[in-house]
Amino acid sequence: MRRWSFGGNIRGKPYEDHGTVLAFAPPSGLSYSYWSSFSGTEDVPEARLVIRYRLDEENGRVNVRVTTANCATEEQADHAARNWDIVLHGLKTLVESRA
Repeated sequence: MRRWSFGGNIRGKPYEDHGTVLAFAPPSGLSYSYWSSFSGTEDVPEARLVIRYRLDEENGRVNVRVTTANCATEEQADHAARNWDIVLHGLKTLVESRA
């Protein structure tokens, strides 16, 4: 398994995100564990979220499905869903503007 990490600053506050690639199945799938210093949780493997991406082609289009598992609370799950809505909307806008 490969570890990954990235970090930066959001509004002047530093952060670090990291995890481990759990599965990589090109061209249709990727899953990884995820922890962020913004989470307010201890960085232990059992507390990490599990993010899964699935790509499926249908009628000449690619459907992107992202799921987040292992959320500790409903609030954390709702927060993840809101963030993915923003990210996927931005991705859709970018891809369609290049078509």
